Amino acid sequence: MGGSPGAAALGAAGGVEGLEGETDCDPAADTRDAGFMVMKKYWYQRFSLFSRFNDGIRMDEEAWYSVTPEAIANHQASRCACGVAVDAFAGAGGNSIALARTCGHVVAVDTSEQRLRLAKANAMVYGRAGAIDFVCADFLRLAPHLWADAVFLSPPWGGPSYSSHDTFSLEPDLGGMGIGLGELLEHALGIVARRKDRASQSEHGNAGIGCFLPRNTDVEQLQGIAKRQFQSQEFELEQNLLNGKIKGLTLYCGSFCDPKQNR
Repeated sequence: MGGSPGAAALGAAGGVEGLEGETDCDPAADTRDAGFMVMKKYWYQRFSLFSRFNDGIRMDEEAWYSVTPEAIANHQASRCACGVAVDAFAGAGGNSIALARTCGHVVAVDTSEQRLRLAKANAMVYGRAGAIDFVCADFLRLAPHLWADAVFLSPPWGGPSYSSHDTFSLEPDLGGMGIGLGELLEHALGIVARRKDRASQSEHGNAGIGCFLPRNTDVEQLQGIAKRQFQSQEFELEQNLLNGKIKGLTLYCGSFCDPKQNR
């Protein structure tokens, strides 16, 4: 990461380069394929995912249903403005690109090297690649070695089928991760807490966590987890709308909270 804050936290971990191996969505594919019919739904929404889609945005199948719509990602990033931010589940880079607009530096983490290639290519389209380190790693294993002003979490929702359930449960297994939201937040809190031991904190002092969750999240369960994990810290739950429709919920804690909102 060069001279950027948080460099020591990464050690020898590096980014990925090259664009080979990605899977593009072909809008001309045979629409008799039921699998493509799902993709076609997202194809019509492509400019809400990336406004610069036609400028060379790269996607794989998972990205079509997991990328945070750009308007929402930009709003979340404006709430999480800070010095160094970690995007714990970077995917094709939507949140990382948005965070790179409002933060001094971003560490984009994902378990898939192929998806990180896509994320880097997409960041280049937006002119933000230079502000992002792309790290291929399991966030849960990397977390104890990281420190940052902010951690943004957009954990797996278990694929498109999540919306078929009345409520989305956060415990004990969040989106097939094998752990619940409480443990995930604990890792994120540790990263932010370690920044206090570093001299190079963000100049404006902002620090906290943002977490993007499905619209059908069990809110009562979420509030219980947040109270347990954040203890005396304030937290805020925000509905994220796009074209008048609720797309998800974002949990904020720390200085990213809006004091005018009800907790």
